[in-house]
Amino acid sequence: MKEFKIVPIRNGTVLDHIEAGTALQIIQALGYPVQGSSKVVSLSMNLPSGRAGHKDVLKFEDVELSPEDVRKVQSLSKRGTLSVIRNYDIADKKRWGT
Repeated sequence: MKEFKIVPIRNGTVLDHIEAGTALQIIQALGYPVQGSSKVVSLSMNLPSGRAGHKDVLKFEDVELSPEDVRKVQSLSKRGTLSVIRNYDIADKKRWGT
């Protein structure tokens, strides 16, 4: 089996373990991509997950999601993990759902 490598981000937000197939809906609900912005959004879909079978992952470089944005994400995916990254370290981590 091949190993998946996802490049770390220095600062921003990572949505991990979201339901497979929901990443595109989440990006649209959050209004990404932003025209003319240089902020990078990384999307991985249908990755193997020991916890849920398959998962999607979203990374927003240099963006911390607002509480309203987090509610939008949680309304679209019944489960997930939100990590705030600062200087390549996890500054805050919250999990929801099963």
